[in-house]
Amino acid sequence: MVFIPSHSLANEKMINEFSELLGFIEVKSLRRKLRQLTLSFISNESENLTDDLPNFLQEINIFFDFLDVLEDELEREKIS
Repeated sequence: MVFIPSHSLANEKMINEFSELLGFIEVKSLRRKLRQLTLSFISNESENLTDDLPNFLQEINIFFDFLDVLEDELEREKIS
């Protein structure tokens, strides 16, 4: 059971889908592949990228931080 605060952007359907997703992906592998592909794309397409690149990099970094927390919590759950 998960408590969802009334001010949260997440709802029950989102939480359920997220839970399903965690059953199908390996967070560590996804994070690694996504990071490698992103950096490879940026380095190979640097002349074709939009002016929004700094915002994208900030957002993708926040997403990587989120994946780090997921991996840490999943590991912690395995141990306990």
